[in-house]
Amino acid sequence: GGKCFTPDGGVAATTGMVPVGAPCVDPFFGPHDGGYDGLALAFTDFNPGETFSFSSDVDPTSIQGGANTGAAGAVSGLELNGATIIIEFDDGAIFTAQTFQTPPASEGGSQNVVKAGGPAAPTIEVLGTTPPVTTSDPTQTVQVCGPVGETAKLLIVEAELLLTAAPGFDLDPYEGNEAAVVQEFTAVIGPSGCVDFNVTLTDSASADDGLNYIVATILDSDGSGRTGPTSDVLVVEFDPTAIDNDNDGFSPPSDCNDNDDTVFPGAPEVCNGVDENCDGTADDGNPGGGASCGVSGVGECALGTLTCTAGAVICVGNIDPAVEICDGLDNDCDGVADNGNPGGGATCGSSAVGECELGVEACVAGAIACVGNVEPAAEICNGLDDDCDGTADDGNPGSGASCSTGVPGVCAAGTEQCQGGGIVCVQDTSASAEVCDTLDNDCDGSVDEGTGGAACATGDLGVCAAGTQVCNSGNLVCAANSGPSPESCNGLDDDCDGTVDENNPGGGTSCSTGLPGVCADGVTACQAGLLQCVADSGTAEICDGLDNDCDGVVDNGNPGGGAGCTSTEPGICAAGTQQCTGGSIACVSDVTPEAEICGSGEDEDCDGTVDEPEDCVLCLPENTISLATQTRRNKIKLITSPLRDKFIAKGTFFQPSAGFSQADEGDVVIRVTDELGVFYEALLPAGTVSETKPGRKYEYKDSSKPYELDGLRQLKMSLKSDLITTKYKIKAQDLDLPAFTGTASMMTIKIGDTCYVDPVDSCTSGGSSVKCQ
Repeated sequence: GGKCFTPDGGVAATTGMVPVGAPCVDPFFGPHDGGYDGLALAFTDFNPGETFSFSSDVDPTSIQGGANTGAAGAVSGLELNGATIIIEFDDGAIFTAQTFQTPPASEGGSQNVVKAGGPAAPTIEVLGTTPPVTTSDPTQTVQVCGPVGETAKLLIVEAELLLTAAPGFDLDPYEGNEAAVVQEFTAVIGPSGCVDFNVTLTDSASADDGLNYIVATILDSDGSGRTGPTSDVLVVEFDPTAIDNDNDGFSPPSDCNDNDDTVFPGAPEVCNGVDENCDGTADDGNPGGGASCGVSGVGECALGTLTCTAGAVICVGNIDPAVEICDGLDNDCDGVADNGNPGGGATCGSSAVGECELGVEACVAGAIACVGNVEPAAEICNGLDDDCDGTADDGNPGSGASCSTGVPGVCAAGTEQCQGGGIVCVQDTSASAEVCDTLDNDCDGSVDEGTGGAACATGDLGVCAAGTQVCNSGNLVCAANSGPSPESCNGLDDDCDGTVDENNPGGGTSCSTGLPGVCADGVTACQAGLLQCVADSGTAEICDGLDNDCDGVVDNGNPGGGAGCTSTEPGICAAGTQQCTGGSIACVSDVTPEAEICGSGEDEDCDGTVDEPEDCVLCLPENTISLATQTRRNKIKLITSPLRDKFIAKGTFFQPSAGFSQADEGDVVIRVTDELGVFYEALLPAGTVSETKPGRKYEYKDSSKPYELDGLRQLKMSLKSDLITTKYKIKAQDLDLPAFTGTASMMTIKIGDTCYVDPVDSCTSGGSSVKCQ
């Protein structure tokens, strides 16, 4: 009453039981629904012959938390039937056993002998039904199976469920919490390995009884009274008042369809998608199945197994005949693999050109192969098209080895070539003109014949320098045509010492020169390769009209001349040099007249007049840029009335470099000439021309009358993007010009020190107008 765990009789001290701290907590393990599933005790001095007993108040979970209810509130030894006892020894040995009811047909207790070994647990079955189940038939057969010849013990306990003092906790279907009737049976297991017990189920007066718990064990044959592990516990509820509409002996809820007498616990299962045995699974156990099925087991075919699937028996795992394919297998299961040449028959092969031939596809050893075809092969020299590319012996097969042609000279070496379907030796080098190289180039059997003969230089002097090439040991050498000989007067270096006609060969004899005076007597001398009669006397040449030095030339070398002097010519032509002329010394001018330069202060044209306007030019030649196409058009209008003449000019000139002439920085002079000299000239002093666009445009404009600067009314100059090409336009009026003379004119524009000149313009006159271009 109220005990959790209490050792009895003071035996804890003699067995060495390890004390527990909290008797309702410490010795228990396996928490379960507010309680425990096991009790563990440890001992330090538990010896043979000693016993240990204890008390424990254990309540079923169905009344957990309720008040004392008498028999239902206390656990009897019977209710511990099937409890597992595990004993571990210091040496590591472990013994296990399960308790079983004792004494027979009593609620007094459950016990067992624990030792090593022992029988195995039996299996148990209620024939014709599958517990848990409710039935109105008390007569049932329980079959226990185990080792043949062993004694089976069967225990049937009718239990009832008492919940008078508690609402129940963790209740399961078919659960009871107090034994009402106890039955025990014993029998020996026969040769079949099973023994049947015909039993009668009980149902006491209580409304909550009739729960017959059925369990079995095997009695150990050693006479110790020990039993083995227990079987599963089966529950069959016997209820005489249960409704059985289909009269199959079973009632709901165990009968899952009380309107079908083929459906009840333990009924044979039929493959129809219905749960006939009420075990919660339809068609379990493969009803109607298991037999072999299918067409054949030959070749790739295989028999299957009849299997209940989705409420119908079908053949599963079978392989039926299929169309034969080329795979080395008997697909159609006729006992022959790949019969009928499956997949074959088509034409195959890469080519029918040359030596190649097409074949036919055939099934061979499980694979499609091309049979009878001839495929391209490596080309060989045989006159055939071995590689089937349409050309026989292409690529010169089998060639390349060195060989001998049998021809002499350089033609002997050859290389094997494929020609006409066979290997022939083809010479590597063709015959050529013989050269000096110790080889027989023309392949005639002779070496270097006919080579040389060209003129050459030996490197020696004089007549020994000329030679002729000869072939010597494969090299052309220059052999002298002549050897050295005594020097003679012939203009040659006969002795090959580098000097011609040295030592006056053949000369030195007296002779007459044929010259007058002192030059008549002479001596022969070798001169220019010839013997000459040279005067043997003479003096230094003087300016006297005579050949004083007997060289055949009178007054040569300007004797007595060369000193500077002043000639009778005017201007720059006055400067001269003394010259021997006509046997006497005279002063001859050194300077040729030049064009008169305006403003130089010199008489460059040597006419006795300095800077005459009609003759002078505006710029020095090095500062003059002449362009024959400069003038586009010059127009002169001559009016008989005074101060009414006009001049208009248009044209283009090219500066020597970009922006070379800046019209706003220096004087600008405009001059037009006719055949008599200057026809019109205007001067624009520096600063009078304005820059209207930086570096590109310049302009002078006079809007007053009379026009201040030589009648000039307007000047415009424009440079193109290259800053070299310069266009100009000039207008002058209210002039008094002379008559224009001739058909040619020169146009000059001077900017600073540079003149831009069109040297010759062609002019035409008509009435009072003159046009030049």
